[in-house]
Amino acid sequence: MVIANGLANHLSARYGRTMGVMIAIGAVMAVLGLGGVLWCIRKAAWMKNADLDAESARAEINRLIFVHMAAIGAAFLGLGLLVTGLLLS
Repeated sequence: MVIANGLANHLSARYGRTMGVMIAIGAVMAVLGLGGVLWCIRKAAWMKNADLDAESARAEINRLIFVHMAAIGAAFLGLGLLVTGLLLS
């Protein structure tokens, strides 16, 4: 029992700051991902009102899809880091 408490204290002192960093990185990634999704929504609304020919509209939509998927991926990974850090701290 004493050994387990000593090990728990050692791990808590050693990895407590690491989990805080993981939580901070996860929160930043989640917020950046959400910002990317909001940017994609604004860009799609702009594209709807813009007078674009078919070829430039297709190019803009392909770029928008790429950015949107990257933003969702960043938000997902950020939330994963955030939850993992919270559970382990």
